[in-house]
Amino acid sequence: MLTTVESFSRIVEKNRNINPDRIAIEDLTKNRCYTWAEIDIRANKVATALKDLSVEKEDRVCVLLTNTIEFCDVFLACQKIGAVMTPLNFRLTPAELEVIFDHASPKVLIFDEKFSNSVNSIKNIGSEINHFVVVGKSNDNVTISYSNLIESGCDTVPDVCFDRSSYAVMMFTAGTTGKPKAVALTNENLLFGALDAIIAYSYTEDDIVLVSPPLFHIGAFSWLFTPALYVPMRAILPGIFEPRTTLKIIAEKKVTKSLLIVTMLKMIYSLPDRENYDTSSLKMMGAGGEPCPDVIKEMLGGSVAPGYGLTETCGVGTFLNNKYSPGKPANCIGRLTSSLDLRILNHQNGTMSHVGEGELLLRGPSVVKGYWNMPEKTEERFKNGWFYTGDIVKRDEDGFIYWLGRFDEMIKSGGENIYPAEVEQVIKTHPMVEEVCVIGVPHEKWGTVVKAVVVPRKEQALTEKDLMEFMADKLANFKRPKEIEFVSSLPVKPTAKMPIDKEKVKELYGRLRNQS
Repeated sequence: MLTTVESFSRIVEKNRNINPDRIAIEDLTKNRCYTWAEIDIRANKVATALKDLSVEKEDRVCVLLTNTIEFCDVFLACQKIGAVMTPLNFRLTPAELEVIFDHASPKVLIFDEKFSNSVNSIKNIGSEINHFVVVGKSNDNVTISYSNLIESGCDTVPDVCFDRSSYAVMMFTAGTTGKPKAVALTNENLLFGALDAIIAYSYTEDDIVLVSPPLFHIGAFSWLFTPALYVPMRAILPGIFEPRTTLKIIAEKKVTKSLLIVTMLKMIYSLPDRENYDTSSLKMMGAGGEPCPDVIKEMLGGSVAPGYGLTETCGVGTFLNNKYSPGKPANCIGRLTSSLDLRILNHQNGTMSHVGEGELLLRGPSVVKGYWNMPEKTEERFKNGWFYTGDIVKRDEDGFIYWLGRFDEMIKSGGENIYPAEVEQVIKTHPMVEEVCVIGVPHEKWGTVVKAVVVPRKEQALTEKDLMEFMADKLANFKRPKEIEFVSSLPVKPTAKMPIDKEKVKELYGRLRNQS
C-alpha cells in the first residue's frame, strides 16, 4: 500500500470511494458519527477555505483543540494543501505558547472556545498570526467562526503537488534549555509510524479504537488516530480523558483497542468500582510514558501492553505484546517495532552493539531527519543516520528492551516530559531567589513529580506560596514544582565553575515531605 499512497488524505479519499457510508469517526462531544464520505467532504471544505486564507504548501496551521472531529478536519485539510498541521498542548500558558509561535511562525491558529482566554492573551502580546479561527462562539469581530469557515469551502480536492517527503505535521518537544524543539514529520514518517502501530497492535477493519490521550502528543496520534484512518477502523473521539468515562465508553461502545499513559491507567486503577464495567471487548490497551507496574498490566483483563516511542520517531519504537507481558519487570518496554533498526551505544568505550546496556540509537523511515530550524540541536542528536534518543536501555539476547532512565536530566511526570532547566529558568527570574536546583522525586500517583530546592537571597522572607503564585502564569501546571524546599546553600562540584552537584541534591532532598 505504501507504494501507491502519498498521504492520509489520499487514504481517506480511497476509503470514501470504497465505503462512503461506513462510520469513520464518532465524536462523543457532539454525540454524532461521521462517515468516510462526510469526513472527506469536511476536509475538502476546510482545505479550500484555508487556501482562501492564503495558506500555502509548508505553511503552519496551529491548533488548540481537544480530540474532536475538528482535529480530524484540520489534519486532513492540511494534508490536501501541503500545509503543516501543528497541534499545541492546551495546558501551556500564553507565554509558553508564544515561544512556540515565534518558532513555528503559523499563518493560522484554530482553537476551541474553551481556550479563548489564552488566545486573547496571545493577541494582546502582539502575535503575528494572520488569522484566528474559533470552534464555538467568537468574542470579537476579528476571529473567524469555524462553522463559517467550513461553510465557505467547497467539496473539491485542491490541486497541490506534494509527496511522501513533504512535511505534514509539526509537534513540539520540551527543550533541555527551556526552548521547545520543533519536530517536523513528513508524510513518509507518518505512514510508516502508522504501519508499525498496525503491525504491533494487529489492527483490522473490525476494531473499534478509543482515542483518549490528547492528540497533541505523538502517542495517541500515531498509535491510534492515523492507524484508524489507514486500516480503516472506527475511531471514537471523547474530547478529553476522564477515568470513569473511559471505562463507560469501553463498555458501551465495545472498544477493542486503545492506548493510555500509565498515569491515566493508575487513575482508572484507583476507581473503587472499576470492576463493575464490562471491558471484556478490550483486546489491547497500550501503555506508555513511564514503567508499567504489574498491577496495571494485569488490569482490564490483562490487555495492557507497554510500549515506548518519541516524537522524533513518530511515536513508534518498541512494543511489549500483552501475551509476553506476564513475568516481565515494569521497565520492560518490549521489542523493536517493524520498520526500525537500533544500536546500543556504550558511552564508556564508544562501541555499538545490538545487545547490552547503553544509549538507544534508532533509525528507519519513521525517524525524522532533524529539528525544524535548529541546526545545532540536529547535529547533537542526529549523527551518521542515527537518532540519539538520550534514553539508557538494556537489550537482552531475545530482543526485549528494558528502559533504565535518561542520559540527561529529563523528568517524566504523568506521561509529560519536563526538563529541570526550563523550570529553573523561570524560578531564577524571581528577584528574591539566589539559586535553585530542580529535580524529579518519586510520587505514588504521578510516578515522578517536580521538586525545587531553592536558596533565597539573604535577608529575604521568601515563601513557597510566593513562588507558586509567581510561576502560575509562566509554567503549565504539570511543570510546576509539587514542593519547594528552602535551604541555605546547595552542594557544588569542586571545579573552577563550581556547578551544582545534582546527584548530591537528589541524595539530600530527593523525596517529598508530604505525599499529596
